[in-house]
Amino acid sequence: MICTALEYFEGPPCLTVHGQQGTRPRPGDCRALSAGIFEQCASRRCGAPCYRHWSGGDEEALAIFRSMPGPVLPELVEANTAFALLRLERREEGLAYLRRALQRYPNDLSGNLPAMEALLLAPSDPLAATRLVASIRQSTTANPSHHAAYFAACASARLRHAREAVQWLREAAATGFPCYSLFARDPNLDPIRSDPEFQSFMAELQKSSVSLRRTLFPDGK
Repeated sequence: MICTALEYFEGPPCLTVHGQQGTRPRPGDCRALSAGIFEQCASRRCGAPCYRHWSGGDEEALAIFRSMPGPVLPELVEANTAFALLRLERREEGLAYLRRALQRYPNDLSGNLPAMEALLLAPSDPLAATRLVASIRQSTTANPSHHAAYFAACASARLRHAREAVQWLREAAATGFPCYSLFARDPNLDPIRSDPEFQSFMAELQKSSVSLRRTLFPDGK
């Protein structure tokens, strides 16, 4: 839902409604969704700050994540709080925050926390980051999480492991997070933008997104 609204405002819509894998909204529903996005996201509690993330409002997202009472998807909230700090160029603070979260939630089956740790460590400890990304595959196989897949993609991109990054992006897209506009502008993916596999994936995703937009909005509005 969040990703669909982001694409509606800033680019071709996503292939699926975020959080509702496989659901395709009717054309009339999609405008209602976009018009009421913040109310709908707020009802999911974690949705509104995630939307702020993907649309570039990291300061606001950070404030919302930090004010959220628990437990509401705690591992996801903690991982996204660290992600906001990273995007605000506060990597060391984000790493310290994440390590406290790992102490509180040492058995994160979703893979969100270790994937975010890999992303935070990629610039300073690439070997540890590589090991973490490898460990996430086992978690996501049993408990698919498109957030963990996206964080792992970003970590792999920072490590300049282009093929692995694209594989994680495909997994994120296939499991409910096919956000072309985010993938196109997230600086974490910048190290692999010239890679042919990444460019091919993005071309495929853009084509699918444009096709869906035409289906949802046949009048072009």
